[in-house]
Amino acid sequence: MFCFYLRFGLFFDHHDIDTRVMGKIFFPAILLYNFISISLLFPWGIENIMPYYLPEHMTTRFQEFYTSNLYLPRSMGIVGSANSSAILTAIIVLLIIAWMIYTPRTDKKHYLLISILLYSSLLNLFLTFSRNALLSFVLGTAYLVITTKSTYKKNVSRIVLLSFIFIFLISIGLLYTVEFGGISYENLRGFNFTIVFGGGEDSAFSGRLYHWQMGFWKSMLSPMFGWGPAMDNNILAVSMGLDDTIRGFYAPHSEYIDLLLTTGIIGFAIFLLFFITIYKKAGMVARSKIDYFSMFLGRSVQAIIIAIAIFSLADGFWYNAIVPALLMLLFGAMYAVDKKRKALI
Repeated sequence: MFCFYLRFGLFFDHHDIDTRVMGKIFFPAILLYNFISISLLFPWGIENIMPYYLPEHMTTRFQEFYTSNLYLPRSMGIVGSANSSAILTAIIVLLIIAWMIYTPRTDKKHYLLISILLYSSLLNLFLTFSRNALLSFVLGTAYLVITTKSTYKKNVSRIVLLSFIFIFLISIGLLYTVEFGGISYENLRGFNFTIVFGGGEDSAFSGRLYHWQMGFWKSMLSPMFGWGPAMDNNILAVSMGLDDTIRGFYAPHSEYIDLLLTTGIIGFAIFLLFFITIYKKAGMVARSKIDYFSMFLGRSVQAIIIAIAIFSLADGFWYNAIVPALLMLLFGAMYAVDKKRKALI
């Protein structure tokens, strides 16, 4: 399926696209995505919207939690996983920031609409309270800032400054909000560093470190080829005790260790080689300076690869089909632009 999306992206030609028509498609789509994701923090969203977007077992678990506690601690998103929703939103924000940096500003209406998308996406990202996704977003944005040429420095400085001021104001607003529609600061997951460095919990560093160690040593029982898919019908893996969903095979909480477990060193090397190749190709597209779109696409793909490389250290999302499908479309579109670059040489 991912190969299909990659191939589909190769048919992309931005010269044949009407930006106004694309704006009419992407603006409501991204705005609706943010609206629905944020709504899942509120009672009416939990009761009426969540059942349409999350698997039944997850919806039941979250609704039971809400019934018992009258709140949810974070935005769960609409792609079946809070972590997948968090990195998807980070990717969307990076694309919007890169677009605002590299595309010429046409009119005030265009700038207002793209700003609405940026700040609604930032709010959505913040409310996931995903430390990995926020760190990935910050480092991806830092890369865009560092690689931006002097011609665009004014754009990037303003965008980044306003973005972090917005996040700061949201933080202060949540801190001093007693309660709003069932949401209060005390009930939200927040960025609690006592949890990060606390003992034993899954979300704590010590708990994650235990998972990484167990996952790594289990992968070394079959280092070259791994143990195959993490499924109950994987008889060999189950017979070796690798189906312990609490302590091992299915959830090492690191995409890299999960790759070692399932595909071994060979699969891990292919995975890294694929992304290194994409990263280098994106740099060539950005430096070609065919037009503003080639710079936007090249730099945004590089920033996204940096973001997902950081995110994958302590989380995973490749099990979710939506995020990788979006990445494959982007990579395919970038190769289509690179094909045009080669034709002009």
